[in-house]
Amino acid sequence: MKSVRGVRCASFSLFVLFVVVTPLMAVDEEPKPAVSEKAADVPATPVADTKPADAKPADAKPADAKPADAKPADAKPADAKPADAKPADAKPADAKPADAKPADAKPADAKPADAKPADAKPADAKPADAKPADAKPADAKPADAKPADAKPADAKPADAKPADAKPADAKPADDNSDAVTSWPHRWVTSLSAHSGRVCAGVADGLLLRESSVVSVASANPSASETLYSHPTSVWAVAVSPDGSAVASTDYKGNLAVYHFEGQQRTMKEAVFERWTRALAFAPDGNVLVAANEAGKVFVYDIAKGEVTQSVELDGQQIYAVAFSDDGQLLAAGDGAGSVHVLKFAGLESVKKVACGEAPIWAVRFSADNKQIFAGGTDRQLRRLDVDGAGEPTLLGQASDWITAIDRNPGTTQIAIGSMDGTMYTSDGNNFDMIGKVPSGIWSVVFADGKLLAATRKHMVASFVPSWKSGYVAPDIAELKK
Repeated sequence: MKSVRGVRCASFSLFVLFVVVTPLMAVDEEPKPAVSEKAADVPATPVADTKPADAKPADAKPADAKPADAKPADAKPADAKPADAKPADAKPADAKPADAKPADAKPADAKPADAKPADAKPADAKPADAKPADAKPADAKPADAKPADAKPADAKPADAKPADAKPADAKPADDNSDAVTSWPHRWVTSLSAHSGRVCAGVADGLLLRESSVVSVASANPSASETLYSHPTSVWAVAVSPDGSAVASTDYKGNLAVYHFEGQQRTMKEAVFERWTRALAFAPDGNVLVAANEAGKVFVYDIAKGEVTQSVELDGQQIYAVAFSDDGQLLAAGDGAGSVHVLKFAGLESVKKVACGEAPIWAVRFSADNKQIFAGGTDRQLRRLDVDGAGEPTLLGQASDWITAIDRNPGTTQIAIGSMDGTMYTSDGNNFDMIGKVPSGIWSVVFADGKLLAATRKHMVASFVPSWKSGYVAPDIAELKK
């Protein structure tokens, strides 16, 4: 009886133990929801009571959790854990994974609905190298454009002359409608005559263009003959005293010497360094004197073919030089309005005479070598005494720049040419107008009883003396090209 009772008690105890322990074991061994192979695409739905609020410590992670920086596609919603139950590196409830985008976000490479590809242009955009509809190519010229070096008939390049090289009221070469010429750009820039030989420099007026030196028949200037050419514009021509040679200088300071016997030309490039408008043979014919735009005077020995002497004056351009008939003195007119008197040879300064501030473009000695006539851009003709310290004497005023002066050999008469084409004469005391040519005068010379004027329209005007009125109206002759 007693053993039966013991067996019953043991059976009851086993029953109680089974009833109590079995549920507890079931909780620990309850299987977790399975994660499919496509969990990254389809998030699993958590079991609501799987994790009690205090089930895990603060830093615990579920068995299938990813590393701290990973954001699984099956991440739990913000309310999966209590507000205070997030791991240390958890994001706030509203936080997005590092690569998450807002609901309306576009992928990193997404463009707004109206966006264009990276290389797209707006509807009206032109390619980077496109030009406006009316644009010309980079090297295009307007329909009426001139070549880069083109100038109007009478234009000079920007560096052609000093700032004062053209008067405000100077007339362009084509102002005279009554002039007849087939080459409106050609200028006769210089004239020289000796022993029946007349030569002229002919240029286009554009200083960097080829030019030429021609022989002119004083009886008929139209019957001209080209002797040789220069690479740039000729600005000074000088015939030797015996008429056997002619020399010329140009805008680049080149010197050409041409001997008529044998028709030989010698060219010395840049021997005078810069633009040279002033050139003269010494009376003995053995040397030339030239002066350039930097105010430098050169002595060139023709036989040696080299510069043997030079001197720099005041740094002002020298527009004209002239010898006294005895060859002992040299006069030079500069851009500051002064006339320099130098000994020759030696180029030692004798005196300097101020004639105002306007450039002096022309100088000439009187027949007795005691006086110098000078004129320039202030339009005034002055007489200077070589000896003494007296002020220059004003003889008269021209209607435009005085650009040239020459003396009639064997007389006291001088001729004066001006930029507007008006010609004057003087005997050293008076000042008379004798006529006008169709365009501006660059040079004047007495030759074979006539007075010739070089003009800016490829013409030579001839004034013939008359016992009644001094000179008859000029005969205009166009030089052959």
